[in-house]
Amino acid sequence: MLGSVPPPNLRLNTTSLLALILSVLMFCSWLTDAVGIYAVFGAFILGTAMPRGEFAHKLTSSVESLTTGFLLPIFFVYSGLNTQIGLVNT
Repeated sequence: MLGSVPPPNLRLNTTSLLALILSVLMFCSWLTDAVGIYAVFGAFILGTAMPRGEFAHKLTSSVESLTTGFLLPIFFVYSGLNTQIGLVNT
């Protein structure tokens, strides 16, 4: 369904397609969180439903710099600051 090619008059530009995918991603995460499952599982399920090929390559290239340059360092700083070394021995 997501992998089918739409007619030329219905093609989305890259910016609106990225906004649509990120909105669906947030909705899937919210839905699994509302059900009582961790929100990351919603993102995982959406990722498994995404088609491979040119679509995935375009999506990866548009999000990769944000992920590796901004979100990944924030994750490591947050998890590092919340680590309690005294609990490692127990």
